[in-house]
Amino acid sequence: MLVRRHAGHAAVGEILAPRALSPLHQLGVWDRFLALGSLPVPGMICVWGEPRPYEVDFILSPSGNGWHIERAQFDQMLLEASEEAGAYIARTGPVQSCRHDGNQWLLEAAGGLRPVTVRATNLIGATGRGSPPAYTENARRWVDELVGVVAFLDGSRRSDSDPRALVEACEHGWWYTAPLPDGRVITALMTDRPLLRPLAARSPEGWRNLLRAAPHLWERVADLPLLCPPRTVAANTYLRAPVAGPQYLLTGDAAMTIDPLSGQGITHALEGGCTAARALLSYEAGDRNALRDYAGGMCRLFTASIRARSEYYIREGRWPDAPFWRVRRSAPAPDGTGEIKI
Repeated sequence: MLVRRHAGHAAVGEILAPRALSPLHQLGVWDRFLALGSLPVPGMICVWGEPRPYEVDFILSPSGNGWHIERAQFDQMLLEASEEAGAYIARTGPVQSCRHDGNQWLLEAAGGLRPVTVRATNLIGATGRGSPPAYTENARRWVDELVGVVAFLDGSRRSDSDPRALVEACEHGWWYTAPLPDGRVITALMTDRPLLRPLAARSPEGWRNLLRAAPHLWERVADLPLLCPPRTVAANTYLRAPVAGPQYLLTGDAAMTIDPLSGQGITHALEGGCTAARALLSYEAGDRNALRDYAGGMCRLFTASIRARSEYYIREGRWPDAPFWRVRRSAPAPDGTGEIKI
């Protein structure tokens, strides 16, 4: 397994939905996860479609509550569990070349004094939102231009903070905030990339001015100091096609992304990784349709997520002429029924 050494900002994604209980048990890391001391969250508060907040309780979920996690700690736990289970981990720089000679894959990644070379019969691409190595002519089908302008606030002096996440719609998108186990509070404006400059959303002053337009969220975080300037992260929805081919498949954000409004991003990645592993094992065992079936399943999952996304955005009708909301009310949902050739 090639794992790129961390460079720059850590990954953003701090909510683990109750549904994640199942893949964590499947992977045998549930006890490890509990040992991390993640912050239980009984539900979330939404201000969506109306100016009054309402609660979404996780108590109705068969899996119980969700969790606020420290993402770097969570990712490291999974990596260590993989290594102990027998995976060979090579921490490298970026993959510099990747080619298939008809029988096997040959990858070269930046190392220390010399490149790291890996040969493999089959390949799983889990490169996240970044472009995967050029081992296939795959293209992304874009759905939107969503980005998050994310900041971390200092909530360490609070003793009575609400453990629930808060989502609040506004004219230019929606806001999200949640406490983290280490005392920080993540707060993000989700909007479309073309709106960033006219809104001055990337400057601390502009970001705070926009925050005032979300009164319920502003009340929760107005007195918390910024720990660092806001930064922009990609949050757009897309499907990369094809997601599988001869002796390879893509999983997680390398294959598709879903709108972060669902709160299912990390859970989707865990479930997708398990599904990808089962598909590749079946393929290696002689099932020539395994990769085709995997690709078809990914298309169906993507289509279902787009339909759910459309239904939820339509519920918010307070700013029908605002560019952010207008494009989401009129955008057609892809059907995902095209034949995928393996």
